[in-house]
Amino acid sequence: MRQSRLLAELDRRMRACPDDVAWARDMCRAASQLGRQGHAELSLEAIHHVRRHYGSRLHAEVACWLMLAEGVLHYFHLQYDHARDRTSRAHALAVALRVAPARPSCAAWLAAMDFNDDRLESMVDRLEEALSLAAPDDHQALARATLVMADALHHCGHYAEARPWYDRSRHHAAIEGDQAALSALMHNMAAFRAAQIRLADAFEPGCTPRDLHLASVEADSVQRYDLAIGTRSFHMLIPLLQAQLLTVGQRFVEALRVFDAIEGAAIPTKLGATAEADRAWCLASLGRVADARFSARRTLALMPQTPEADEQAHVLARLSSIERRIGEAFLPDTRTRARQALARHRRSQRALHQRLRELRVRLAHRMPVPISAAPSDSPRRSA
Repeated sequence: MRQSRLLAELDRRMRACPDDVAWARDMCRAASQLGRQGHAELSLEAIHHVRRHYGSRLHAEVACWLMLAEGVLHYFHLQYDHARDRTSRAHALAVALRVAPARPSCAAWLAAMDFNDDRLESMVDRLEEALSLAAPDDHQALARATLVMADALHHCGHYAEARPWYDRSRHHAAIEGDQAALSALMHNMAAFRAAQIRLADAFEPGCTPRDLHLASVEADSVQRYDLAIGTRSFHMLIPLLQAQLLTVGQRFVEALRVFDAIEGAAIPTKLGATAEADRAWCLASLGRVADARFSARRTLALMPQTPEADEQAHVLARLSSIERRIGEAFLPDTRTRARQALARHRRSQRALHQRLRELRVRLAHRMPVPISAAPSDSPRRSA
């Protein structure tokens, strides 16, 4: 495993540090970093080392960092319920016992988990907490919180407003040499751009070559970067992203080859229906009617695990196109359902964008970032 500059610095500080709490904080930070890079065994080894050192007499701050490291490890191994439980406990302890150094990072990671779970009001609250409380040199908390802000704005279709926040996140990650944070930033930028393209394509196949090329380059860049730094966190999500972009590009044979090579267990549960819907569309487009029918029915079985309106809209629009292609209905009024889900998504985007605008106004005195309205960078929107 290639050691990042951050891990090397943490190792240097731990060897020289006479303070038990500072040593434990850095060890937990190393555990978190290793977990984010996909090295679960090494992460657990660091966590257990701290627990053995303290035994049953855990210092309050150390307990916060330990639970946060465990939460981050679970999060990057797609164990979202466990991740939320450990991170929530860390945050609650930091608030109750006034552990100021740990609170911004706990809040920032909770904001990330809230965004992932579509708990958008809570996400905004945790973002405000992290960005208001973090010291200017708390690069760990600020790299994550500013990334969540950027992701949320990108999700709303406003890349021009998201870009300064991506730049801030990159700045804080680069100062520490946090390669895992830089990898996450690159992955998220690619994933949100691809999601917008995929959603538009599901309603009206065919997107601009420039948009598709840019999204494909971003996805390939993440894969090359992760290979260079030895990060394995996105080793299955990137091929999924590439397969979905191949689908948009109507390169159906290549897309199917990638879809079929991906282990189903490696796909997050809530992405299962969207991946299967794209696979079914590839099969239908290639005239493999029986296989497309089976895949479409499997998509329907996975849909209850897809809570987000944009993903529901994508799945339903794909199913509607498959129905027209093979001449068989899987749901009543599938196209109408797709448009209704898309309308819910657009309303959610507008509401979240307004809340983020209000938050940026409140934060302007502390983190001045342009808050004027910028033109949406979303690809074509069909309804």
